[in-house]
Amino acid sequence: MKLFNSKYVAVFAVCSVLSTPFALFSYVVIDDLEDGTNVNKLGHEWYFSCDAYIGGTSTVTNAGTDGDELVFEGSYTPGYNSKYSAKLSYHMGEPIEDTDGYFDLLPRVVMGTKLAPDGYTFCMSYARSFSFWAKAEEPIQVRFRLETANVTDGAYYGYDLSVGDDWEYYTLHITGGTEGSGELAQPEEWGGYVHYDLSQTTRISWEIMGYANETGTLWIDNLAIDDGVRLRGPELVSPVEDTLDSGIPVAFTWRPERNCDFYELELSRSSDFDSLVVYEEEILDTTFTVSGLDGGNTYFWRVRERLLDHSGPWSEGEFVIANPTSVTHNHMKNSSMSLSINAGNLLTYHLPRRGDISVDLYTLNGRRLNVYRSKGQGPGIHKVQLPQSLASGSYTAVLRAGETTVKAPIVITD
Repeated sequence: MKLFNSKYVAVFAVCSVLSTPFALFSYVVIDDLEDGTNVNKLGHEWYFSCDAYIGGTSTVTNAGTDGDELVFEGSYTPGYNSKYSAKLSYHMGEPIEDTDGYFDLLPRVVMGTKLAPDGYTFCMSYARSFSFWAKAEEPIQVRFRLETANVTDGAYYGYDLSVGDDWEYYTLHITGGTEGSGELAQPEEWGGYVHYDLSQTTRISWEIMGYANETGTLWIDNLAIDDGVRLRGPELVSPVEDTLDSGIPVAFTWRPERNCDFYELELSRSSDFDSLVVYEEEILDTTFTVSGLDGGNTYFWRVRERLLDHSGPWSEGEFVIANPTSVTHNHMKNSSMSLSINAGNLLTYHLPRRGDISVDLYTLNGRRLNVYRSKGQGPGIHKVQLPQSLASGSYTAVLRAGETTVKAPIVITD
């Protein structure tokens, strides 16, 4: 990865007024050129630039009549195993004299395509690589360039590559690379501390530098952007093969997927989901709480990612809501269990007989926090200190002993 910064490069950089960015999904075909036009699949033009802007005399021979457009229509520009490709035919002018007297600049031409309309940016925050096919009339050196709207002092980002006279596939990775590794890395700074921000991408291009009176042609085909991630189905956290108490809200939770607009969730009593109890099609978070599920039933749920008009595979789980049990609150007779909280967040409970017990806390959205477990605990009054790290707020404390359950609302204070 190289970051070029020169006043002579400034004429090729983009200065845009930023607006709402466009979004990148998992794999974007920028253009396969098979429509034979100079408009890519995002609806934006292919264009050219040359050194005439800095006093040079190089020319592009397939230039259109409207500004900097390239003409692909009406001419056979063979692509990689296809009929059409993007084409830049050029004639290099004389070297350009540096007005500061330090050195002369080589003549140059550029072919590129816009990723967003003028004044907008194309968000590629999750992009991992560019890929394309390329060939040249004669082997040449080509500089692949990525341009963002926040560049200063004419900076842009690029990578030098050799293009031969037969079709070759190129993949240029955006992150993790070093100079000469074949990857587009993210430099920390250059000159005026230019920040490399993929959310402000505006266009990509290929620059050719040569010598006086050289002629040639560069072809580009099947240009794409890939973020390296596929919609693969989120990993379920809970409930998965759990048995839950009736009367307590159920919090459906899954691990986030970074390349996703929202999630879709279905809940059913049938494993084939032919009849739905709950359907939510646009969940922005990675948890969703449902109340009022009937006890004594097995439920099936599934969730998947949604990205633009794409849907990922379903991730499925199931759980059981137990039959309702009688509940006694704070009744301290020996014939029943009881549960209460004292100052200092000390839970006190009473057992009428020996048994295996568990004490849990539930948050308001149904998340369970394991507090205490004991096997063969004897009858009588027992106390459990709640964790000091427990966040303040309202909870439901649940004491289970055998088939008997006691619940009590509690409030934790700092």
